[in-house]
Amino acid sequence: MRVRQGTHRLQDQVTETQSWNDIPTCKEEGLDVQYLMLRAMFLPGKVTPEQQAFYVDLFQKVTQTPEYRDYMEKQALKPIFLTGKDMLQFLEETTSSTRR
Repeated sequence: MRVRQGTHRLQDQVTETQSWNDIPTCKEEGLDVQYLMLRAMFLPGKVTPEQQAFYVDLFQKVTQTPEYRDYMEKQALKPIFLTGKDMLQFLEETTSSTRR
């Protein structure tokens, strides 16, 4: 990442909590701004429960690999794994908070 390579300077993080301890959040700098970059996998509406279970299991396994964990850490991403009703609730809450 260019910030970590020293070719770019990050002024603030546009997140609610710090991902990188040495870079302040916008809120810490007096700006009430935050942004969430959603990274998710969605399936078509007419998949079978078996198909859904296959992909949930697959991505759960992927999130446990050293490569995935390393990627998440280097990119300062939040390692959250949500499915089903929990994911729907997250999407509803996130969408409603951005409509203020």
